[in-house]
This record gives sequence, C-alpha cells and structure tokens, in this order.
Amino acid sequence: MTAYADTSWWVAYKNSSDRHHPQAVAYFDERSDGFVLWTPWQRVEVFNSFRQLERTGSLPKRPAIDFIRALEKEIRLG
Repeated sequence: MTAYADTSWWVAYKNSSDRHHPQAVAYFDERSDGFVLWTPWQRVEVFNSFRQLERTGSLPKRPAIDFIRALEKEIRLG
C-alpha cells in the first residue's frame, strides 16, 4: 500500500510529546508493509511545522533539530 502522510501525522509520529503520537505510531505499525510518499512540498511543510512548534515554545529547540535530521536520514535511506 502506498500512503501520503499529511504534515500533522509526521509531526505526531516524530514528536513523542504530541498527544496523538501513540495513534500515529500505531497507525504506521499496523501498515508496516506500506510505502509512505514524501514530496518536496511536504518536506517544507513538515520542517516548517517543527520550526513553528519551536518558535511558540511547544517544542524545545534541540528536539526540532533532531527531528529534522532524523527525517533527512530516513529519506536518504528510503
């Protein structure tokens, strides 16, 4: 199965302090044989979301940087 994961899912999936994190992880685990599409525009949206969470104080600076780096690495690994 191929899925397009929206920005809110990515933020919840990567941010363990997000209230929807358990559901996002469970959803991904249930579909472990699937392929998640990752578009250039989505990348901008997700990275911008992490930066906005950081700006509002909802996410400390270090985790935002770590989330972005982890996503970049996952993208390179496929």
